[in-house]
Parts: sequence; C-alpha cells; structure tokens
Amino acid sequence: MSVAFPDAPGHCSMVAGRPRESAGSRLDILRSTTRGVRRLLRPRVRPLRDEWRAPFHGRRSALPVGAWLLLVATFCPAAGSAAPVPNLPICTTPLSQDLPQIIPDGSGGVIITWQTTTTSGVKGIFAQRIDREDHAAWGENGVAVCPLPADQQRPMLVPDSSGGAIVVWQDYRSGNDWDVFAQRIDRSGTLRWPRAGVPISSAASDQLGPEVASDGHGGALVAWRDLREDPSSDLYAQAIDGTGQVRWSTSGIPISAGPGAQLVSQVVMSGAGGVFVWRDSLGDGAYARIHAQRVDAMGNPLWGPGGLLLDDGAAPDAHPVSVADGRGGLVVAWESGPIHAQRLDVSGRRLWGDDGIVLSTADGSAPSVLSDGDGGVTVAWQTRSFDDEASDIRAQSVRASGTPRWGPDGIAVCEASGAQTEVVAAQAAAGGAIVMWRDARSDPFGDLCAQRVDSSGTALWKADGIVVSDAPGFQSALTICSDGLGGAVAAWTDGRAGRHIYAQRVSPQGRPVGHEGTRPAKPPDHRGLR
Repeated sequence: MSVAFPDAPGHCSMVAGRPRESAGSRLDILRSTTRGVRRLLRPRVRPLRDEWRAPFHGRRSALPVGAWLLLVATFCPAAGSAAPVPNLPICTTPLSQDLPQIIPDGSGGVIITWQTTTTSGVKGIFAQRIDREDHAAWGENGVAVCPLPADQQRPMLVPDSSGGAIVVWQDYRSGNDWDVFAQRIDRSGTLRWPRAGVPISSAASDQLGPEVASDGHGGALVAWRDLREDPSSDLYAQAIDGTGQVRWSTSGIPISAGPGAQLVSQVVMSGAGGVFVWRDSLGDGAYARIHAQRVDAMGNPLWGPGGLLLDDGAAPDAHPVSVADGRGGLVVAWESGPIHAQRLDVSGRRLWGDDGIVLSTADGSAPSVLSDGDGGVTVAWQTRSFDDEASDIRAQSVRASGTPRWGPDGIAVCEASGAQTEVVAAQAAAGGAIVMWRDARSDPFGDLCAQRVDSSGTALWKADGIVVSDAPGFQSALTICSDGLGGAVAAWTDGRAGRHIYAQRVSPQGRPVGHEGTRPAKPPDHRGLR
C-alpha cells in the first residue's frame, strides 16, 4: 500500500510499504499509532453504518492524535496534491495477460496486441484498437487474433498501411513443434486473412521468436530463430504481401546459417527489401558479435554470404536495436560495456568508424533507438549498476556524421533514487523524444514515469519525469509508440488486480490524459479460447 505524507503545502511524497527515512517524526507517528489504526479498520460483523459509527458514537474515541493525523494524510491529501493516474484498462478478464506490443493506427489512436493465458494454461493472441478519444474500438477486452484453442505466444505487430495491423506469433497447433503464423486485422477489427491465420513457416523442428517489419505496401517481412538444421538456431526470414501470400520459399529462406547461435534482433525495411540484424555467437568460443544482412525484394543477400560485422572491437556485444536512418541505410545501437552505435549505408559501408561510436563513457544496457529521419538518431538507455538498485536513465543524440550532440556522456533523463529500468522511447513533436521507464523510487514493485527531451537535450517536463502509472502492484513489459498528435501512448502488463493489460496516453505537455467515459464500440470476440 502507498501512503501520501504531506511534506509542504500542495505537495505529497509517495512512500511504499513504510515511510522513507527522511520523513523524520512522521515515522514515529506511524509506529506509535499502529494499534489505534488497526482498531479503527478492524472488520466487524455488523451493518456498514454501525461499523463506522462505533469508534465515535456514544463513547470517547481511543485513537491517539497521531492516528488522526495519519488518517487525514491517507484519506484527505494536501490541497493541490496529484491524484493517482487512473490509466486505461485494455484487458481485465479473470485470465492472465502479458507481453503487450503497440503501434500507431495512423489516426491518433493505437493498436495493441498481447497474449492471454487461459485457465487450462493455453495461451492465445488478442488485440484491441484504441481511437484518438481513447475509446475501445474492438469491444471490451479486445478480439481474438487466432480463435484456435492451440497454444499461441509472443505476438508482434506492424501497421498494414490501412489503419489495421499485421500480427505474427509462434504457434503450437501441430502438437509437435513451434511454427510461425500471421494474421491481418483491419481497422474495424475484422480478420482479413484465413481465420486460423497464414503459415509463415511450418518447417520441421521449432521456429521461435518472430520479429516483423512493415513493407509499406500492406505486407511485411518476418524473421525468426530456426532449429530445422541447427539446435542452437539459425536465422530465417519470409516476406508476405497484403493478401496473405508468402513471397519467398514456403518455409522461409536462410539469412544466417553458420555455426553457433544466431539470435534475431530486428528487421528494418530498406528499399524493396530489408535489413536483418542479429547477435551471432560464432560457435568458436569467441565473444558474441552483431551482424547485419540486406536482402532484395526476392530475398537474395546483398552484403555477402555471412552478412556484415558491425564493429571490430574486442568486447562482447549484446542487445542490438536498429532503426532505418531515412537515407536507405540503418543505425544499430548495442551494449558492449558502454552503449555503442554504428551506421551502415545502403551498400553496407560502415559510416561511423570501424568500431562504431561510444555514446557515453559509463557502462549502459538495454538501449532504445529513434531515427531523426536524416541519418541521425536519439538513443536512450539505463546505466548499469552492480546491484541493479541505482540505475538511472540517460540519452544521447547523434548527427548523421556520427558526432554526439549532447556531450561525451549524453544527458541525464532521470537520476532519482532507486532503480530506473525497462527504458523505451517514442518520437516527440518537433523533434526530440518521449522516454518512459519503470521506476522504483517510490514503489519497489515499480511505477511508470516519463520525460520529454527536445532536440537540444533539454528536459521539458518535471525534473526526473512525470508519473504515468502509480497503481499498486507491478507494472512491467512496457511498450510505447507515438500517437501522431505530438504525444505518446504506452501499454504494459499490470499487477494492480491480477495480471492484465493497461495503457496510458501522455500529451505533448506531459499530462497523462484521463479516461472518463471510455466505452467499447462493439462486443468482444473471444470465441475459440476457453
């Protein structure tokens, strides 16, 4: 439980579980009045009106003065203190929901997909569109993307260029191994391809962890880890058009099938083809490295048989993220001690040196990258601490030339106490970024906070960020996208009353948008999932 203790007129500090040490005498008040508060709040078997009347009516109250002060602080916050952010429930069925993903719908709204675990343990894929007024367009709790009772997990999605989405997932309908399937869902929530979905690859053994990029013409490129030839996994890919027809070999084409494990990271569109980025263990005991391969519209490799190595450094590489650079190439950021970045042009040439550039002298992890559309990027990440209890959020902007804009160490987005983790970022109006993260300064389970940074590196909202969600319980699996209106919308797995999906829109001015009057536009469709 969180209790608000007034520090000064119009201000409250949120303290989770117990008061912070700096609360001083308030801690003594809490300790000295515990018995009286318990006496007041102890349940009794009698009508509600008698329960509340008993401590006050007909006898002198036994509560000490300190207890009254605590009750006032708890139930009557100081004038001007911020009310809890209500957030928008996306799916709150009695089942368990997890792993949300979010994209803009092109009209100020968003489309969200997630996996739901049924009472039998089988997982299914669902989706919801939230319009620009935050109305649920596809019914309360969303619609089933694949109504089969088989296990479907780890959904990913991209826009279909018409206000809908293409969703991909790993699927166990065969009962023998995992395959990759896809479905297109239009703006109204109608499934456009066969109701059971379209097989992207149903080759022997497992196909796992699909990633997807829109081709800009209603179709998509899909990549996944593939175990058909190598139990440590190769990297395969497939193209699918807007009608649901696969364009390459029936079960996909190999992008990288060398020794060791190839772990797919992301897919980036490049011209008529795409660029695939992955982490490759090389299979010879060497450090894992980041590779990339570009293919044409027919799936033919353009950067050599094994792809390109992004840097020549001696340290291991991890967690690559990539984005198109707006000039036909791409930028990749990864962790290798400090956060590094490299830009490749359309021919695969390294533009930012043999080893890439370093975004900060201190170690970092879990980068998130945004393109400025003209060869440059903004990257946000969390600093690395030995105990994970003091990590902060930093960011850096890089010009197309590879020159950092915000100094050798970037800027501090949040340096509050506790751990800040799970950083994500979305494009902001007039350049810059909206950065969001999980924040443990007030709640060890983690609230959600955000900050907007302009193109000069200036923080535009409250120091150390605004609160996006301060609900009890955990908030995790955070995902975010721009809403096309200058703000952003985030979705996450929420533990306030079970394990469900919630969302929140944040305005360009840093105000969480309220959700009074939110209503579904049509009934939900949960057929096939029991």
